[in-house]
Amino acid sequence: MLLTWMKTFLTVVECHGFRAAADQLRLSPAMISRRIDRLEAHLGLKLINRTTRALALTQAGQRFYQHSTNIVRYLEQSVRDLNGLSEEVSGVLKVGLPYSLSHLFLAPAVHRLSQQYPELTLEIVNGNHLLDIFSHSYDLALHAGPLPDSGLYYQLLGFWRKKVCASPDYFAIHGKPETPEQLVRHNCLDHYDNRRNGWGFWRDGERYDVQVKGNLRMNSSLDLCKVAEQGAGVVYLPSFTVKNAIAQQRLVSVLDQDIPGPLQLYVVHANRNLSAKEQAFIQFLHSLNLVDEKNN
Repeated sequence: MLLTWMKTFLTVVECHGFRAAADQLRLSPAMISRRIDRLEAHLGLKLINRTTRALALTQAGQRFYQHSTNIVRYLEQSVRDLNGLSEEVSGVLKVGLPYSLSHLFLAPAVHRLSQQYPELTLEIVNGNHLLDIFSHSYDLALHAGPLPDSGLYYQLLGFWRKKVCASPDYFAIHGKPETPEQLVRHNCLDHYDNRRNGWGFWRDGERYDVQVKGNLRMNSSLDLCKVAEQGAGVVYLPSFTVKNAIAQQRLVSVLDQDIPGPLQLYVVHANRNLSAKEQAFIQFLHSLNLVDEKNN
């Protein structure tokens, strides 16, 4: 029970509240509260100061959080290592995937994996889970871009680049930009999280940004791709997001010679020794041809 209480405590701290932790663990807030009460009673220490609006860790709570994180991480990794000794592709596999990769590539094909391994149960969660791979017990996570110094194990799946695209109809009306600077004449549909309002390009061995403007910002690359297909404007998106649209001529790519060098797509795993189910899923990812860019 102590390990269960510790994991509940970690979730409360990382979710910044009892109700959010309850949602994460699929328990009632009352159950979360009881577990924390029992943990504090077991330790004989007050870990969390609770008010109606917020919670704050006591000094003992801060120290216990640091120790608990290491203990739970070590125990969960030990379990994964032991599970890796099994040669059967079975059990539960929890995977974190960027939404666009999940929607475009995984969802249309994942039934093949289920048919091949009927004893395997998949839990696919969309989002950026690299930093949560330990605390939320992910077995694998896909990460697009440079890896932080996380101490995780990883495999390189391939490379991707940004692409500047618009529909054939849009370019027929407005013309194609021949240089990145000419994008200022176009309606550039930008990602909401791009606070710089700049798109990155490469010239004479150096990266530089072109400031763009447009009448639409969205926080979904997939939605931006779909709007661009309708002729609304120009987008700057990962190659794996627009790959199918370009292949089917719903979008046309321009300025490829000015795009910065390739970025990596990694599959990250928490334990050194991959289990049979993890190996099977990674092989499945390779079969999806998520990326096909060259490292040059």
